[in-house]
Parts: sequence; structure tokens; C-alpha cells
Amino acid sequence: MNANYLLLILVFVFSSCRKKEVIIEDKLTELTVGEINSSVSSMIYPIPISIPVEYDTLNLYGVGSYSFDFDLDGEHEITIVLNLINNDSIHLLNGATISPYPSLSLISDKEIATLTENEEVYVGQGSTVTFSWVKALTVGETIKNISNWNELNEEGTKMWHEMPLALSHKGTWYDLDENRFVAFRYENKLGWIEINATDFSNPLIIGYGIQR
Repeated sequence: MNANYLLLILVFVFSSCRKKEVIIEDKLTELTVGEINSSVSSMIYPIPISIPVEYDTLNLYGVGSYSFDFDLDGEHEITIVLNLINNDSIHLLNGATISPYPSLSLISDKEIATLTENEEVYVGQGSTVTFSWVKALTVGETIKNISNWNELNEEGTKMWHEMPLALSHKGTWYDLDENRFVAFRYENKLGWIEINATDFSNPLIIGYGIQR
């Protein structure tokens, strides 16, 4: 067989086996955080919504949630879940192990994503771990389709999380002094949720907006 012909065959086979590069196109219109206009369907609550928390029979652990139905079809797209603990509980004063640790997170069983940011945390002995937190945006920031999106699931993505002492930072929503925004992407639409989390254990939901 001609050497040049064999070389052409090998080049063709190699090229066919390579994965084709996927070009991502940003087809969604950018959205400004907190923006309300004719292109945005919004809901601003007259009275901010506090997540109702119910404690167990021993008054040790409390859990509460609030869900959003952006398209008003009767099914929830995003749920905010708040886990708290009674720090005055006798079992904790006696040195019992906390389970679960208090946290605030977003969960969903839909194809929906939130904008996240990664943090590398030192955990001792020269080791680090990387955590993905729900990003806390400020009013006026721009949400784009091509960003650091994280698909939500029923396990959730943390907004803040009180963890063992080895982890110094408790999350992007733990120590804030003003309202911040969650950015989300759902059915080729971008949106935001405004939350006052200055009291991290009692976040207040101000409202939301989503592209029409």
C-alpha cells in the first residue's frame, strides 16, 4: 500500500475519533439584577416572607422551606430550605454531635440552575477542599447565560452552612449587611430572587423577577 495513502487513512481515522468541539452560543438576553420592566415578569411581596420553621418534638432541630412557582402551573421550580438548631439544647451542652448542621440551601427537581461561586477552603495538614456556594449578587449586576451555573437537585446547593471548626468560611450568604440576589436559569429564561439575609437564621424573601 502506498505510504502516503496509508497516512491519509490514519489521519482520517484519528480525526473521526476526536470529539467535536462544542461551541456554546449565548442566545438569551442579558438580565440586570433587580430590574423590573415590560420584559420581566415580577412579584414583589408587600410584606417580606419569613420562612416558617417547625422544630421536632424535643425542640432540638428545626426545618422550614418556601417554594417558588414562576410559571404558575401549580408545580414548584425552586425551594429554599432552612435548617436550624436550638443551641440551648441540653444534649448539645453535654457535648452531643450536631446532626445536621444548620444551613440554608436551594433545591429543585426541575431542570433549573443557579449562579454559583467556588471557594477553596483550608482544612488542615496542607489540604484544601472546594465548595460551591450560591452566588450572592448585588442590585445592578448583569446575569448572562454563559456563566458558572450549577444544576440544582434534591440534595441542594448551599447558601450558607455552619460546618466543623476546620472550615472557617460559612458561605456567601452568612454575613451580609444588605439585600442580595440569587440568579437562576429556567426554560431558556433568566431570573433573580431578592433576599434579605442580614439575619442569616431568618432570611426574608423580598420578591423575584423572570424574563417573559
